[in-house]
Amino acid sequence: MHFNEISGVVVSAMKIHSELGPGCWRACTLLVLSTNLKSVAFEPQTQLPLPVICDGERMDLGFRIDLLVENTVVVEIKASMPLIRFTWRR
Repeated sequence: MHFNEISGVVVSAMKIHSELGPGCWRACTLLVLSTNLKSVAFEPQTQLPLPVICDGERMDLGFRIDLLVENTVVVEIKASMPLIRFTWRR
């Protein structure tokens, strides 16, 4: 995958983030981003297992890659709760 193609993944991610916002559910963001990437001719794979290999021993600890695009770019989806304003008094 060439640099210009990778920038297409970033553009799609930023577009989805702008439309859905930071407080959207993680699973929703993953599905919408995956669908968007498919529509612009990328091949995303979702929720792939990621084993830990230590001293030649493979351990399946339940880690997952949220989104792997074209077997090159790993995308980790993060969602946050909306911030609540507090008024502090002294």
